[in-house]
Amino acid sequence: MRPKKSNLQLLYDASPGVVMPIPLERDAYPSSKFWQESMWLEWSEREAERGEFLSGVEGEGVNSSWMEDAGGNRVNLDRQRRVLNAARKTWSATRNYNVDFGVYSKTPADTLDCFRARMEIMFPEIQTCADHWKTDRLWIENFSSWIQTLHRPKKASTC
Repeated sequence: MRPKKSNLQLLYDASPGVVMPIPLERDAYPSSKFWQESMWLEWSEREAERGEFLSGVEGEGVNSSWMEDAGGNRVNLDRQRRVLNAARKTWSATRNYNVDFGVYSKTPADTLDCFRARMEIMFPEIQTCADHWKTDRLWIENFSSWIQTLHRPKKASTC
């Protein structure tokens, strides 16, 4: 008798080719400003004090400011939207497969690893860091708003 696969394994099986990418070497990305999360935290604090973030302007606030290309430049709004859309689809797939997850601090490590693998294989720019902190930051900044949209009442159509 075959052992039954977990829901998480079924989710992996539904996404052939999704494996955790090999960690990148810091020396190969000398222009990356935010290899360590502490580097981004210090930078974002300085920028906020200087008034550099445009609050209320999509793609110009502090959220996602850590999302940089290989040259150390903030990725454009279109790319930010694609990354966020893929994260939402990944959370939806995770939910559809009845995999245990929730806010970042309460999500099992193996579920986080599945999210990291799926996102980092699609978006190499979020790999340019140590210990997956950029992918984790994506979850921390956006999961709560995604889950809230699931619980909003649907608007009645007015045909």
